Amino acid sequence: MMVEKNVETPEPSGASPLLTITGLQKSFGTTPVLKGIDLTVMRGELVALIGPSGSGKSTLLRCINRLEEPSAGKVMLDGVEVTSAQADINQIRRHIGMVFQAFNLYPHLNAEANVTLALRKVLRKSRSEASAAARAALDRVGLKARYAAYPGELSGGQQQRVGIARAMALEPKLFLFDEPTSALDPELVSEVLNVMKDMKANHRTMVVVTHEMAFARDVADRVVFMDNGLIVESGTPDYIYGSSRNARLTEFLRSFKDRSGPR
Repeated sequence: MMVEKNVETPEPSGASPLLTITGLQKSFGTTPVLKGIDLTVMRGELVALIGPSGSGKSTLLRCINRLEEPSAGKVMLDGVEVTSAQADINQIRRHIGMVFQAFNLYPHLNAEANVTLALRKVLRKSRSEASAAARAALDRVGLKARYAAYPGELSGGQQQRVGIARAMALEPKLFLFDEPTSALDPELVSEVLNVMKDMKANHRTMVVVTHEMAFARDVADRVVFMDNGLIVESGTPDYIYGSSRNARLTEFLRSFKDRSGPR
């Protein structure tokens, strides 16, 4: 079995592990999707997960917060075993912010109400406390003038930024992004990526499934390449994009260059 190499991946200075995944497996029926994932994410680190569709990237994210139940293995978040049968999943999920491909906003609620809902229901904040926290989060993603706008009145990029604000307002320890720009028109992608860059600058811990190769290369601390349910290669962006001699990774990156070249 191919395992994570952690080649040329220095730990951030003074950082300690926030997320530790050991031997994680997931099967759907008789079909194995994750075949033994070992991965450690340091506090303040942005780890980009890249790889072909069907390689298990999104399933890995969903197993971290147990939207999918792992078949085997262990997930530890800040010293708490997420995969324990005794784990308080609702409590654990308060510390994990998830941003999906689809925006998953309530169409009958405006931007502020979409953000305040979890603050009131999950964190039990008062209406005024939730409103203040929601507006602060919307401000941070550049939507100060759109508190009262409904999802149907927002662009795709703005809707995804509301989704990020919703996760951000809960002040989680870990953010999981599942291809957050895949449903956006190309001209709107930069809106979301710029918010994520700001989050990185503010030392948020992030695991990002993405097909935005330039973002992974320029912003991530570490890039992890998955294929066929395994971590095949891992390292700094300089290593992944410049030094790795892994044949499958080279083939995958070449496919992106071919698609972005002249038609």
